[in-house]
Amino acid sequence: YSLCAKPCPDTCHSGFTGMFCSDRCVEACECNPGFVLSGLECVPRSQCGCLHPAGSYFKVGERWYKPGCKELCICESNNRIRCQPWRCRAQEFCGLQDGIYGCHAQGAATCTASGDPHYLTFDGALHHFMGTCTYVLTRPCWSRSQDSYFVVSATNENRGG
Repeated sequence: YSLCAKPCPDTCHSGFTGMFCSDRCVEACECNPGFVLSGLECVPRSQCGCLHPAGSYFKVGERWYKPGCKELCICESNNRIRCQPWRCRAQEFCGLQDGIYGCHAQGAATCTASGDPHYLTFDGALHHFMGTCTYVLTRPCWSRSQDSYFVVSATNENRGG
């Protein structure tokens, strides 16, 4: 808190306030030296996200696809945006699904592990093999977050004999 703070405080993206700022001071809260206003909180400038030229704001570490899913971009610290060439994998389409634009799976598939041991994979191939190991049946090749990460595995057991 300060009795004489700047009327337009330093923000992550100063110059985008849309306000006219005078040189007179005002009674207000202000950030400590080395920090800037990000929304309603003060953060080190290195934790500021990215302001996309189209006007969208992305947090540090947030990823998004450009139209056509031809590039995947990530917001790095200090308003740096890094994009790399990208293409959706086979069995994926580029588009909007559940409010998220990107590469999404087309349809659904099933894999099965059963019996003595028999494995039916997503592509319909049937495999029979022995061994007392744990086999990973499926997991995401690339996951946007820990929340959506999963692993499905099956373990063959030695039943003697």
